[in-house]
Amino acid sequence: PNIKVIVASDAVETRQMIKTIGSEHGPVYLRLCRNDVPAFFGDDYTFGFGQSNVLREGADLTLVVTGILVDRVLRAADNLADRGIECRVLQIPSIKPVDEEALILAAEETGALVTVEEHSIIGGLGSTVAEVLGCRRPAPMERVGIPDTFAESGDYDQLLDKYGMSVGDIEKAAERVLKRKV
Repeated sequence: PNIKVIVASDAVETRQMIKTIGSEHGPVYLRLCRNDVPAFFGDDYTFGFGQSNVLREGADLTLVVTGILVDRVLRAADNLADRGIECRVLQIPSIKPVDEEALILAAEETGALVTVEEHSIIGGLGSTVAEVLGCRRPAPMERVGIPDTFAESGDYDQLLDKYGMSVGDIEKAAERVLKRKV
């Protein structure tokens, strides 16, 4: 109870999160990755608990991402756009509290969502989004992340691909969810 859960997508966001945590009262869990990732945010970026960021507009479906998979999600969105599928990309740095209104708006405006995280699909972003949609605005949804299995150690990019988090896996999830969209 009362813990805040946040996941950084790049170094700029990490710095902002640490500054915010320093003035926070109560427990905060900050999930980080040690691998190099591109910067997505400029020096004007500010982090806030319960806020999200639209990184790309689109009307066909929403790709909801947290953490370091932003680059893969943006590449998947580009590839899908080449096939005529326009994806909104909604970056969620704050899992708890989550930006419920942005998720509901995405469900209303695009009608289908795919969550993408380098975390178990159970108990993370996918579960959080499913809870929000199930209670407030049901919509077809797919989850991309680590299945309910023990993972192994090794090359990070290879492991992401092995456990179903490649650009192609994200594209396939988008195609599956679109087939269920009303």
